[in-house]
Amino acid sequence: MRVLCIEDEASTLDVYRRFISDAGHNVTLAKNGQEGIDLFVRNQESASNEGPFDLVIVDFRMPVKDGVDAIKSILAARPDQKIILATAYPYEVTRKAQDLPMDKIRIIRKPFDPDDLLKLIEKYGTEGDRTK
Repeated sequence: MRVLCIEDEASTLDVYRRFISDAGHNVTLAKNGQEGIDLFVRNQESASNEGPFDLVIVDFRMPVKDGVDAIKSILAARPDQKIILATAYPYEVTRKAQDLPMDKIRIIRKPFDPDDLLKLIEKYGTEGDRTK
């Protein structure tokens, strides 16, 4: 599975990189919302890429563009994109993300156990895909 992780905390990006790649997945990292959007769009437009990302993991609070703005841009580029929103602020998500299609988004609360994240990635990332 190809996973894009958008997170401003270097230590959390390292956890994503290590655990997700050790589980056999291809991981691409972005350190803020705008960088994540740019990587996502470039990947969508590139004729030489490995295909679209299967899953995007997005932090809620980030500089430059926050998670909600990143999710809106990603879904504008690819409406069926599977997204996991990682947050320590679930109540703020409820208020700020009212216009997001929450049926396409899964939320994991920080701090999380990396094994719980991997289980969510495996389950949600392959939902509806009989080839995996």
